[in-house]
Amino acid sequence: MTSLVPRLATSRSNQLFLATVQAVEESIINAMIAAEPMTGYQGHKAAAIDHQALIKLLKEHKAIAR
Repeated sequence: MTSLVPRLATSRSNQLFLATVQAVEESIINAMIAAEPMTGYQGHKAAAIDHQALIKLLKEHKAIAR
């Protein structure tokens, strides 16, 4: 028995992939902004990212509007 699987037009799949990339980028930036300093196993420390430094870096790489 075979089934027909509907295909997504190339123009629509490009939009879908672009939306997926944008959602992933946004979630990564949100995670970086929400991060807090922490101390982990055996006292290893991880500092939170300075928000102003992150914004400056994102602007320099044109990841966000100026």
